[in-house]
Amino acid sequence: MAIKAEVSEKNIRKSIEKIITRYSNLLPNLSKYKDSKINQELWDIRSDLEFLSIEMKHILEKDIIEERWQKSFLNELKGTGLKTKAIPMLSVYSKTKNSLITLFDKDKEKCYRYLWKLKETITVVLSAFPTVKFSWKDGKLVKESEEIFEI
Repeated sequence: MAIKAEVSEKNIRKSIEKIITRYSNLLPNLSKYKDSKINQELWDIRSDLEFLSIEMKHILEKDIIEERWQKSFLNELKGTGLKTKAIPMLSVYSKTKNSLITLFDKDKEKCYRYLWKLKETITVVLSAFPTVKFSWKDGKLVKESEEIFEI
């Protein structure tokens, strides 16, 4: 017998608040953190957004299939894995948790689209913040250390 998880609007609101708070706290600190930390934070937020989008699809009673607007959006994201493009793209999705909760209450479909686009944008820009950097030294590919040494 399968256990059916209960998806409630109250739980979705809580998830939106937690995710957007973490995202909002990360954005102003992008220049302060190492790429590996940014990558990990974005990956965690993206993971939570994935679960949230599934829950929202359940509430909206949507099919799992990809919709036309999603395909169009994904095509627009191609070639945006550079840091110079990534940071402005992430800033586009800077909303307060209260404004998203209000959007969720007024128009769940628009809220779903916003969060889905944020998730996909994060997916694309993750490569701009690599967890490990490599460089060429003496004709070999060498892993760079993120440690900072003072001389």
